[in-house]
Amino acid sequence: MMKPVFADTSALIALGNKRDAFHHHALGVKDDLNRSKRDFVTTSAILLEFGNAFSSVSLKPSAIKLIEAVRQSKRWQNMIIDEKLML
Repeated sequence: MMKPVFADTSALIALGNKRDAFHHHALGVKDDLNRSKRDFVTTSAILLEFGNAFSSVSLKPSAIKLIEAVRQSKRWQNMIIDEKLML
């Protein structure tokens, strides 16, 4: 089994924002990774940053949709950042 791909805040922003300079590239990378059946990993801190970046009224529905998709997907692991991990 291949190691999961780590998705950081900039990757999620590029995927979720059609006006981002890297949006089309991010979609292509996501499609390639999906075809190769790679799993993804992110953290609760990154999802929080992403939600904050998309907090404007026009982007909020996209953020909610993407965050919920990540949280419910079997192909995504969401590592909860707690005090133990921060130390």
